[in-house]
Amino acid sequence: MRLLVSVRDAAEAREAIAGGADVIDVKEPLAGPLGRAGLQETLGVAAAVHDAARSVPWTIACGELADGPIDEVSAHVGSLVGLLPDGVQRPWLVKLGLAGAAQLDWERRIADLASQLPGGVAQACVVYADWHRCDAPPPDRVVRLAGTLAGRTVLIDTFDKRAGGLFDVAIPGDLGATVALARSLGLTVALAGRIGLEDAGKVAEIAPDIVAVRSAVCGGDRLRAVEAERVGVALRTLCRTPNAMPHAGRSVEV
Repeated sequence: MRLLVSVRDAAEAREAIAGGADVIDVKEPLAGPLGRAGLQETLGVAAAVHDAARSVPWTIACGELADGPIDEVSAHVGSLVGLLPDGVQRPWLVKLGLAGAAQLDWERRIADLASQLPGGVAQACVVYADWHRCDAPPPDRVVRLAGTLAGRTVLIDTFDKRAGGLFDVAIPGDLGATVALARSLGLTVALAGRIGLEDAGKVAEIAPDIVAVRSAVCGGDRLRAVEAERVGVALRTLCRTPNAMPHAGRSVEV
């Protein structure tokens, strides 16, 4: 399993990389579960990743589909890529949440965004475990859509960060069924949603390809700063436990 750490800026990115993070995600927690960070903050993270001694892929959160037109999201990603200096890697994945989108033409809009992204940038589909509460589409439909996109990645997350962690919010059978469907389609599976060190056993049982954290590496408060030491502890606890073996036959392409 790989550890993804969500960061707000270049300083946090450097802390995450120093702690051993495998993937860096850029987002602004004050703007929501998948809040989009500012352009300059994102460029700073890209530079920090580029300057790292080891290659680390990075991803970006772009808010919720219901927040505005797809063209605005694709324009933001295009502007970001256009401003990256020569030699700086493009983001691996773009993430767009689906809260409030159940009654929208969300499948077409997500497909439209995927077709508008710059070359080398793919899209992850986001399943909200608390989808009933935030008017998001049902998990099985989101996973099946992910199977049609170039990114071939599904992120299982929570929308309401005040309601508890993923394993508090998700119905165990539903979570297992979502992961099983994703694997049957050959997708990369990422788990997120206030996952804590105490969840190591449950994470190991599912053995996702990626475990995504922020609160766990910020002292339990997602609005505090990422700390390298806490990242190292999370990596060892959540991703290197004895029975946390990768799903048989699966590999993560970045």
